[in-house]
Amino acid sequence: MLRAQLGNRLSKGWKTLFNHTREGKELRAVLLSFPVGILAAVLELPGGMRPFGMAAAMALPGSTALSALAGSVVGYSLFGDFADNLSCIAVLACTLGVKLLCDGIPRLRSSPLFLSVMAALLFGAVTGIRCTLLSLGAGEWIFGMAEAALTGGITYFGFFASRFLLSGRRLTEANTVQRTSIVLVALSLLMGLSSFQLGLFTPGRILTCTALLLCGERRSAQSAAETGICCTAALTAANPGNMLLGAVYTACGYWAGLFSGLGRMRQTMVFIGTGLIALLAGGITGQMPGYFDLLLGSALFLLLPDRLRRKVPAIQRGKPVSYADTGRTAARLRFSAGTLVDLEKTVEAVSKKLYQTGVCSIDGVYSGASEKVCRRCGLKLFCWDTACNQTRDAFSKLTPVLKAKGSVTPEDLPAYFTDRCPKIADLTAAVNSFYTQFISREAARRKVAQAKQVAAEQFEGISDMLAEFSGELREIASIDSALSDRVAGMLREMGEDPEEVYCILDRYDRMRVEVYSPASLKPETGFLREELSSLTQRPLDGPSVVSAEDVTRTTFYEQARLKVQYGYSQIVAREGKISGDCCDTFSDGKGFYHMILSDGMGTGGRAAVDSIMTVSFVLRLIKAGFGFDAALKLINSSLLIRTGEETLATLDIGCIDLYTGKMEFLKAGAVSSFLCRDGKVAEITGSSLPAGILQGIHYDRRTVRLREGDLIVMMSDGAMTVAPDWLKEELALASKEPVEKIAERLAQLAKRNERGPGDDITVMTARIILA
Repeated sequence: MLRAQLGNRLSKGWKTLFNHTREGKELRAVLLSFPVGILAAVLELPGGMRPFGMAAAMALPGSTALSALAGSVVGYSLFGDFADNLSCIAVLACTLGVKLLCDGIPRLRSSPLFLSVMAALLFGAVTGIRCTLLSLGAGEWIFGMAEAALTGGITYFGFFASRFLLSGRRLTEANTVQRTSIVLVALSLLMGLSSFQLGLFTPGRILTCTALLLCGERRSAQSAAETGICCTAALTAANPGNMLLGAVYTACGYWAGLFSGLGRMRQTMVFIGTGLIALLAGGITGQMPGYFDLLLGSALFLLLPDRLRRKVPAIQRGKPVSYADTGRTAARLRFSAGTLVDLEKTVEAVSKKLYQTGVCSIDGVYSGASEKVCRRCGLKLFCWDTACNQTRDAFSKLTPVLKAKGSVTPEDLPAYFTDRCPKIADLTAAVNSFYTQFISREAARRKVAQAKQVAAEQFEGISDMLAEFSGELREIASIDSALSDRVAGMLREMGEDPEEVYCILDRYDRMRVEVYSPASLKPETGFLREELSSLTQRPLDGPSVVSAEDVTRTTFYEQARLKVQYGYSQIVAREGKISGDCCDTFSDGKGFYHMILSDGMGTGGRAAVDSIMTVSFVLRLIKAGFGFDAALKLINSSLLIRTGEETLATLDIGCIDLYTGKMEFLKAGAVSSFLCRDGKVAEITGSSLPAGILQGIHYDRRTVRLREGDLIVMMSDGAMTVAPDWLKEELALASKEPVEKIAERLAQLAKRNERGPGDDITVMTARIILA
């Protein structure tokens, strides 16, 4: 009978635990309070203060207080010096008495001031008794009173924080006192979590990184920076050595927040990459354990379920944006870009200075060997005092031998040594040993210098990205919020669920409609374009579709004056299956048509990897709104560090403004392009190096103004098997044919005239026509 009753109660309690009634919530809160009490007792502030367990027992309401009190007793009993924790357990016993006495007096049990004063008085009284019984000095008594005051303060703010969190309301509904209490309690707990380690990791730093990513994703880059400043203060208070690391976390959070629109994964990669760049380029590799915490915090952020992430209040998007707002944001981005440029220059200057001061010469090999071997030799007085110059000259004659063979033998020593030195074998061994160390140090120094140069180039690339964003924001004249709402309503009527819609007018009075949604829009493209054109009273073209993580941006832009007819032809070298060339085209959401071509080093699969990576990387960045210069710097640094073997790829970009007809050619190691107009052909050349060879690669830029009927030809170096003049003649003869036929004709011409093993051939053609 008793077993059946017990079983029924357990079954009922189990069902209550997982239902959404008030009883279920209270039961879950009581069960959670016990481990919270244990953790609160374990946390320690600077100086050995452990007030959290006592504050939690006093601040929490009802049954949760009893559960937390029991957990705190367990925590103080099992962790730390039990004798020192006896006073804390005594305070908890008194706290239990106070809570039971006040249970029938609502006015007292709901008074934060009363509970905080009682917590401070109880701790102060127990501390006074302890100091008296143990005859402790005034310093111990003063420290105890400070801990008592701290316990009261945490109790006061913990009262407001705990009652709000237990209410289940959204954080956006919290008033000023409640928000302040939550922040202060969180920072206090962060200090405690930063005071101990779990193996190689520090929980406080891990949670800091997760919080920065959450704020950057759900709120803004500025919110992430503000959170980082507060967390840095808490980390530094727990351990002054965390100050520099906290500043790095704050900077990473701000930059990651700027990229939050690209999705969680890309935001996290920016956070991780920025942290690595800051540690390497800043020369603070001694803080690498903090980078491991950054990695773990990033992983925790990626693993958080959406239900928990949404607990962080998000900034309401889709509100009207004035020109003043965009101008201010653009100015701040431009300032951040300038700061990064200054930082890149500083890193470069410091790196060079450190390298110069740290350079050692081969003379150190000889001085080390002589110090080791000659120190106790009877001939030292003669060799290093009387005949010092002759001894140095004899050592210098070993340098060519060491560089050629990597070591010396007794037979390689000059006659000066073989005739006089009684320690030939020891001297030879010492020279070889110190030379091996010298070679290792030089190799390591070169690798560090290269890593710092790559990191500096990535700083410059990120700076260019911010500058591009700044320029794009300055192009926005206004955002028509009323029209944006009407477009969003129309899409919802079609069964879509757009998250954000913006109808943007640039300074040239050209409109584009940007729609952000979880997936691609379902309605047929032509139908949707016509409906949007009718609603906005402007002829629209497109769409341009870009996906990033779980967000898709669909952009319709005002119809341009010009269009492009495109064709291409590709022939694989030696009848192979994989081309080492890669090409692609796309129209962005601002009326620009892009042609991109890359030629990897060599032929076959390895060249294909480099060219495909280059084109994919550049396409992705440009579609997301980044500039050409930033894309080149980042792809260049990626090729430099991708493998220890030599790897490179050319990059050839043609960008056509379909509104004005202006075309910009950007070449990094690419061969000539051609412009054919009215039967006359002009050659556009470039002399820049390909990506992946050196730091600091730049484009060769050429700009032309296109007209209707103009023909553009871009090609890989495998297509330049004939003289440029002959190629121009063939192009002039074929200029009236369809673009596909022209590309095929030029590719076949190159194939017929190739010599030797041959190379991959790619020809891209584009003709300008009126829209």
